[in-house]
Amino acid sequence: MIRDPRKGLERIFRRMCDFEAAGTRSGVPTGSRREGDQFEVLVRQSWQALAGTLQSSGATAETVRVGRRHFAALRRDGRVLYLPVLEKPDSPPIPSSKSEWFDAVYDTTSLVNAYPGTDVVTNRLAPAAEDAPRYAGTSYPRIYAGLRTSFDDTIVLEEDGVLVEKVLLEYKTGKSTRGEHIDGNAHERLSFQVFQYLEAAVRYPRCSFTVICNSAFVRYHNKYHVNFHIQAARLACFSWFSMRYLTTREQYRAFCEQLERFVIDGVPLAYWPAASHRGL
Repeated sequence: MIRDPRKGLERIFRRMCDFEAAGTRSGVPTGSRREGDQFEVLVRQSWQALAGTLQSSGATAETVRVGRRHFAALRRDGRVLYLPVLEKPDSPPIPSSKSEWFDAVYDTTSLVNAYPGTDVVTNRLAPAAEDAPRYAGTSYPRIYAGLRTSFDDTIVLEEDGVLVEKVLLEYKTGKSTRGEHIDGNAHERLSFQVFQYLEAAVRYPRCSFTVICNSAFVRYHNKYHVNFHIQAARLACFSWFSMRYLTTREQYRAFCEQLERFVIDGVPLAYWPAASHRGL
């Protein structure tokens, strides 16, 4: 065990910030390389290190599981913070009454049934049989049947047995082949997840969305860093919308400090923790 867990956490933040996959190579299709998985490992190591930090501050810890996923449950004074961690043998299961809190995959059919409803989309969106006979009329729901939207992880905040906040997590990495511009379009696909988060969020008393990225988004020329912040500000017109977009060590640290303050002092997460003190 690291003697000073805070220093260990800072070392992981530095590695997350500095992480960058190799540049795009000719003949290698976009999305076929999985170097971003290495970044996800670093982020999960940061959750493990944060758990150690919280233990050093007086929280008790145990590892629990939901299906095949495992979480460190950090407890103090009736508050519990669940952080996604690596598998630990013989972890006890989360009670079934709480299992929905830990969802990170959402079935399209289920979301549509919740709003606006299958009858509505069938009547308004189904194509004519002459244009798309397979999905015409009442067959329209087959067009999205079996499809899902997945998020990388989730964090759960509980107090006195009640869900305080669910945090959906997405991990994204950027790179630059020539050291000038961000490559690829994986970050553009994040915009679809933002809107799917809007649909998932209404299932919970409070659900926020935190995107954790490497610092390529502030090192290279790109339109994403500024516009994801602007999108989050615009969409705040929805009372349940809260999106954090973390790209630097300062922002990683601010988010982890807020999670720590919830456990130790009972302070709720700020609406927009890493950027609010600078406006926007």
